[in-house]
Amino acid sequence: MRVSSWSLFRRWSYTLGPWVLLGPIAGGCLAFLSTPWLWIGLLAAAWCLWGAFLWPRCARLGINVAVGLATLALAEGLWPRSRPVDSKYVYLGAPQLPFFVPHELLGTIPRPDSQYRHRVTHAGETICEVVYTINREGLRVVSRPDGAGPALVLLGCSYTFGFGLADEETLESRLKACRPDLRICNLAAGGYGTHQMLANFESGRVEQLCEETPRYVVYQMIPDHVRRATGRTFQHWHSPQYRLVQGRAVRSGFQDDSGVGTVLRKMAWKSRIFSELIAPHLTTAGDLDLGVQLVRQLAEEVGRRFPGCEFHLLLWTPAEDPLSRPLVNRMRQTGIALHLLEEFAPEANRQDPGYALLYDGHPTVRANDAIANYICEKIVDSQAPPARIESGSP
Repeated sequence: MRVSSWSLFRRWSYTLGPWVLLGPIAGGCLAFLSTPWLWIGLLAAAWCLWGAFLWPRCARLGINVAVGLATLALAEGLWPRSRPVDSKYVYLGAPQLPFFVPHELLGTIPRPDSQYRHRVTHAGETICEVVYTINREGLRVVSRPDGAGPALVLLGCSYTFGFGLADEETLESRLKACRPDLRICNLAAGGYGTHQMLANFESGRVEQLCEETPRYVVYQMIPDHVRRATGRTFQHWHSPQYRLVQGRAVRSGFQDDSGVGTVLRKMAWKSRIFSELIAPHLTTAGDLDLGVQLVRQLAEEVGRRFPGCEFHLLLWTPAEDPLSRPLVNRMRQTGIALHLLEEFAPEANRQDPGYALLYDGHPTVRANDAIANYICEKIVDSQAPPARIESGSP
């Protein structure tokens, strides 16, 4: 019996019937697979071919759409990742517990009073395997001061936290090697941005965490912090939401307060084509305005809460990031003490071999040594001359 002789009801039933199965299958792909759009695209292409068979008059359209969907699906599966590494955190106390836990102010923090083994791999090869020590406040292990030197607060993301580095290789530890008398409080964590840093100061949490009144606040920023503050990344959607209101950044809940919007964003970020090709160019002038204003208010808040405290911005400007130059130009207009890594640590900024983790890009201990030397020589009061450290020295 030819399909053309079927009743409309039968043909529509056979056309729409597969969606009863395709819907749950697509949902499962989105929930459990790292490249779900490859399989969703192939399933949709198969459905279009099936439709072309059931509706001969639309066969050409169905075949063309199926070929297009299959091509996009294959591109989705084959497109290389900018960071082709996989990370796994294992809690040494109970392996099943996640590294990040909910926090009423910042959204998430590293699990307090814990040790985690972090393994980073590429194509089955181990790039690094280190242990992170987290104190009871959810901060990377804080070294005890060896003297009565100035207090310094470190702000930032995984670059400052020490992604892929042992406790003795982080920027904090390298600063201690350079100036043992420094009293350091490291508020950085992976995936954080300017919005978490500002929330820390606005809430008074910094006073609770730091035993001494800070003399210096050093914020190590990457252009992606602008995207994180506006929710245009895949990291930490349950994080502080700020909006510009009459030129000021005002806190308005969390970025994932909109349930439907959060689900749609998560679905989009499962696509490699979207995350690697489209997302980096979605940042608007308004996003940049918000990102710059957050840094400006962060510097203002530091000065208001700690009179006499110096705020310094260490800015990474990777050449491949389209936000780098606009961000530099805008930051130069703020009057904030700006330090460009391209000027004092160009090898780290370029992610030269030895200065960045292989296949990943996060700074190595060698990069942290260069940054620590610069902070000790150019930012911290030189009443006690720093001992310049060589890369890898204890």
